[in-house]
Amino acid sequence: MRPHSLRGLLRKRRAAFTVAAAGLLATSVLLSYAVTNPQIAPDENTFLTIKSGNKYYQSQILDRSVAKWLDEHMGDATILTDSASAFTILVNSRNTKKFLITSDYDFKKAKNDPPGNGVDYILIPRPLPNADKSAINTKYKDLYEKGNEWAELYHDFDNEWRLYKIKKWQPSAP
Repeated sequence: MRPHSLRGLLRKRRAAFTVAAAGLLATSVLLSYAVTNPQIAPDENTFLTIKSGNKYYQSQILDRSVAKWLDEHMGDATILTDSASAFTILVNSRNTKKFLITSDYDFKKAKNDPPGNGVDYILIPRPLPNADKSAINTKYKDLYEKGNEWAELYHDFDNEWRLYKIKKWQPSAP
């Protein structure tokens, strides 16, 4: 290869590198603008804007405190919960084995008869009108507000989550 052809190759490489670098810089500027503008990217902006009115941030803080409380107070108790709604709690718990979640083989059976299937507690979110309902809230529509004959309110977490203690079935006297 001749020296003058190497110079041409180096110029082409430099030009390609310059174009790629300029493209990355332009993309970074545009994306930075987009995620900081709530009209363009409302979810990303809400996530990035940490302030007292940020509902997502506040729910994350609450879910972490629920996980910590459950770790400190529940020991090896079995807690039935829907993993779709309680995912942040599950991720922040140091002892996830205590949870009986949607993907567990026994979840459906335990959901249909918590007292008869070794469930000690049920953790449910406050049902919201336009949000997906947890599998437990769908099965027991009034459980969050009223409890029922086999579940009594054990702990309330800022009226967003409730932990119900399960009363075990007592066999009938013969």
